[in-house]
Amino acid sequence: MAIGNNSNKKKKIIVRTKPDPYLRKEWYNVRAPTMFKHNDICQTPVLKTAGLRVSSECIKGRVYTANLGDLAENEAVNGNINFQFKAMETKENNSLTDFFGYTVTRHKYQSLFRKGCSRISCVSDVTTKDGYQLRVFGIAFTERTEKQHKINCYAKTSQIKNVRKIMNTKVQEEIKNSSMAQVMAKLAGQSIDEKMNSNASKVVLLRDVLIQRVKLVQAPRFDSEKFASLYSGVASEFGKKVEKKE
Repeated sequence: MAIGNNSNKKKKIIVRTKPDPYLRKEWYNVRAPTMFKHNDICQTPVLKTAGLRVSSECIKGRVYTANLGDLAENEAVNGNINFQFKAMETKENNSLTDFFGYTVTRHKYQSLFRKGCSRISCVSDVTTKDGYQLRVFGIAFTERTEKQHKINCYAKTSQIKNVRKIMNTKVQEEIKNSSMAQVMAKLAGQSIDEKMNSNASKVVLLRDVLIQRVKLVQAPRFDSEKFASLYSGVASEFGKKVEKKE
């Protein structure tokens, strides 16, 4: 035992309290384009400006997922669609976003599959009028006729090819000559789905003909004037209202 070492003396334990990390953060309101009735997506925290780090620049590039039922009301019709938005610009305490993706919700997508039918899928690469390169994934299923005795309703290879060709053609026609704002309105209103269904059903009886996913492959160079046009105008109505049964 070393001289002067008091083994009976208790060591003093210092407990340091951690500061709340959210005291160093500030909140921004995330907004979608004004074509949606309720374009307030959420609030997001970001570290306050300090040194070379600017909070308004740190928030750029974040991606948010919002349900169309929340953005445009009418959840009974629009609740099966999700939009993805990417933060592009900040004004005061608001983070303004642009289109980044479109998907059908998982529970809706999984509910489409049944036995005894053919699934027809298509992929189309198309560029909008203002330079957005999109990859559109379409899907359709064959349906039994009223007087059919067979349990299954499989389509022939030639019919599948014709349906896929019609779906790709309609996607190209509807998106190629439209701006990104018009494409978002068409996706939210499901007008492309209706036109694909009306034309493709002439080949074989179909159900659930819709755009399952839209992926943004490449966006054009950021233009503040064109981007500002997304936040001017009046909100639109999407989806037909469903009357409640008493």
